[in-house]
Amino acid sequence: MLNDFFETAPPLYKWLVFGAMGLTALGIILVIIGAATGVPAVNFTGLAVIGAGMLGHIGSLMVRGRVMRQRLKGK
Repeated sequence: MLNDFFETAPPLYKWLVFGAMGLTALGIILVIIGAATGVPAVNFTGLAVIGAGMLGHIGSLMVRGRVMRQRLKGK
Protein backbone atom coordinates (compact mmCIF):
# COMPACT_ATOMS: atom_id res chain seq x y z
CA MET A 1 0.00 0.00 0.00
CA LEU A 2 1.20 3.47 -0.79
CA ASN A 3 2.02 5.82 2.05
CA ASP A 4 0.45 8.91 0.50
CA PHE A 5 -3.34 9.18 0.71
CA PHE A 6 -3.52 11.52 -2.28
CA GLU A 7 -2.11 8.87 -4.63
CA THR A 8 -4.97 6.48 -3.84
CA ALA A 9 -7.66 9.06 -3.07
CA PRO A 10 -10.98 8.97 -4.90
CA PRO A 11 -11.59 11.56 -7.65
CA LEU A 12 -14.24 13.33 -5.53
CA TYR A 13 -11.64 14.14 -2.88
CA LYS A 14 -9.21 15.49 -5.46
CA TRP A 15 -11.89 17.64 -7.10
CA LEU A 16 -12.94 19.07 -3.74
CA VAL A 17 -9.38 19.85 -2.67
CA PHE A 18 -8.37 21.54 -5.91
CA GLY A 19 -11.69 23.37 -6.21
CA ALA A 20 -11.38 24.66 -2.65
CA MET A 21 -7.82 25.82 -3.27
CA GLY A 22 -8.95 27.60 -6.43
CA LEU A 23 -11.83 29.32 -4.67
CA THR A 24 -9.59 30.41 -1.82
CA ALA A 25 -7.00 31.80 -4.24
CA LEU A 26 -9.70 33.63 -6.20
CA GLY A 27 -11.07 35.09 -2.97
CA ILE A 28 -7.63 36.32 -1.90
CA ILE A 29 -7.14 37.96 -5.28
CA LEU A 30 -10.54 39.65 -5.02
CA VAL A 31 -9.76 40.95 -1.53
CA ILE A 32 -6.45 42.37 -2.73
CA ILE A 33 -8.12 44.03 -5.71
CA GLY A 34 -10.87 45.41 -3.47
CA ALA A 35 -8.31 46.80 -1.03
CA ALA A 36 -6.28 48.37 -3.83
CA THR A 37 -9.28 50.01 -5.48
CA GLY A 38 -11.15 50.89 -2.29
CA VAL A 39 -14.37 49.16 -3.37
CA PRO A 40 -15.93 47.48 -0.32
CA ALA A 41 -18.27 45.30 -2.42
CA VAL A 42 -15.28 43.53 -3.99
CA ASN A 43 -13.81 42.94 -0.53
CA PHE A 44 -17.01 41.37 0.78
CA THR A 45 -17.38 39.25 -2.36
CA GLY A 46 -13.80 38.04 -1.90
CA LEU A 47 -14.50 37.13 1.70
CA ALA A 48 -17.57 35.14 0.65
CA VAL A 49 -15.51 33.28 -1.97
CA ILE A 50 -12.83 32.50 0.65
CA GLY A 51 -15.60 31.17 2.91
CA ALA A 52 -16.83 28.91 0.10
CA GLY A 53 -13.28 27.64 -0.32
CA MET A 54 -13.06 26.83 3.37
CA LEU A 55 -16.36 24.93 3.17
CA GLY A 56 -14.89 22.99 0.26
CA HIS A 57 -11.91 22.07 2.38
CA ILE A 58 -14.19 20.89 5.17
CA GLY A 59 -16.11 18.80 2.65
CA SER A 60 -12.89 17.22 1.42
CA LEU A 61 -11.95 16.34 4.99
CA MET A 62 -15.32 14.65 5.41
CA VAL A 63 -14.80 12.63 2.21
CA ARG A 64 -11.31 11.68 3.33
CA GLY A 65 -12.59 10.52 6.72
CA ARG A 66 -15.31 8.43 5.10
CA VAL A 67 -12.81 6.76 2.75
CA MET A 68 -10.37 6.04 5.57
CA ARG A 69 -13.14 4.51 7.72
CA GLN A 70 -14.11 2.26 4.82
CA ARG A 71 -10.49 1.22 4.31
CA LEU A 72 -10.00 0.45 7.97
CA LYS A 73 -13.14 -1.69 8.00
CA GLY A 74 -11.75 -3.62 5.06
CA LYS A 75 -14.57 -2.80 2.70
